[in-house]
Amino acid sequence: MWPYDKLAIIQTASILTENNPPNVANDGSPEWAVASLAYEAALPYAIEQKNWKFQTKVEVLTPLPDPPADPLYDTAFAKPYDLWHLVWIRMGDNNGQMDVPYVIVNNQIWLNRRDIIIGDGLIRAKFVYGPNDPTRDTPIFVTALQHFVMAGLYRGLNANHTEANRMWALAESMLQTAATRSDQEEGKRAIFISRQGLSRRMRRPLTSTTGRRF
Repeated sequence: MWPYDKLAIIQTASILTENNPPNVANDGSPEWAVASLAYEAALPYAIEQKNWKFQTKVEVLTPLPDPPADPLYDTAFAKPYDLWHLVWIRMGDNNGQMDVPYVIVNNQIWLNRRDIIIGDGLIRAKFVYGPNDPTRDTPIFVTALQHFVMAGLYRGLNANHTEANRMWALAESMLQTAATRSDQEEGKRAIFISRQGLSRRMRRPLTSTTGRRF
């Protein structure tokens, strides 16, 4: 029954690989031991493949008290504790915003904002976060994760490397399908057109003082 949690994913994967499904998590069975390892290894790998909509959020960053050691940057931020992968860093709000260049040094985010004040001046980050809650994942992503676990069971419990490789390949393919579906959830960006720039690019007819066009 949807949605699936970790236990349900492992139970289904165990049944489909002709193994005994664990009744509860951490039951001490070899099925749980192998499948849990496969799940925990596959999950961050799958999450890192894409900026999944179900696994991203935006937060305001708080500057650290000490500036960066590199004088080219004036402000340092600690990475959020649950950050897995940065998507973007921006300054400002609806009154004006811009993408801000940054570097990652010693697990800190360094940027230069001394000459930039846009909108409210706050620094926001969009990032992929963890840990993951599989009950919020899309069905295709969960199915891909299930096949990664099946690959682990075939390899670590059944010693069937042929099936393990086949399940892994299927999981990779499903992950790409899930990524395509995830991209379709995001609306197309509106294209900003500068009236001044458009005016410059348009060819206007030259008109003499008599009204005659050249």
